Amino acid sequence: MKFTPRLKLSFSLFFQFFSISAFTLGGGYVMVAVMQQQFVEKKKLLSLERFTDALAKAQMLPGPVAVTSSIFLGYEISSFEGAFLSCLGVVLPPFFSIYIVYQIIEILNSQYLQYFMFGVKCATIAAIFQFLLKIILKKRESVFYYIILAILTAIAIYFKISPILLLLAGALILFLVRRFFPSSKLEKQK
Repeated sequence: MKFTPRLKLSFSLFFQFFSISAFTLGGGYVMVAVMQQQFVEKKKLLSLERFTDALAKAQMLPGPVAVTSSIFLGYEISSFEGAFLSCLGVVLPPFFSIYIVYQIIEILNSQYLQYFMFGVKCATIAAIFQFLLKIILKKRESVFYYIILAILTAIAIYFKISPILLLLAGALILFLVRRFFPSSKLEKQK
């Protein structure tokens, strides 16, 4: 059987997503930060704009962020085969490791394991913050977008409002601004 270049790229994506999923602790958003580093900065398979567009599309689907992100990023890089194999690469490591981790926890429910999990939690927060800061600093949006971001973040923290409501509020605000002020300086600065 002869592999086409796109199929070779798709299998390469499978192994890259498999390794990201297998060796990244902290959940989907930490994995997204690693995906951004891997596919945008290191391999240069996607521009930052295409990466964030695919990530935005992935957020519209229900399900774990790592899975939906892998589907859209895989599709963006290598069409249907890339989407399928990327998703498979992200899903297989947790599938196999859940049983193993469960057995270890049953055997070694110790203080050292609790210290380790606390360290993972701290590193997860730092990785997510670093990823968000990179995206914010590279996007170069107008000041108005940053004001909306700050206001919605403050509302989320202070009032503990659902992220879904905040997404809808942000989308509604930007829709209304673009609808009533289409040629204003609120558009993206270049």
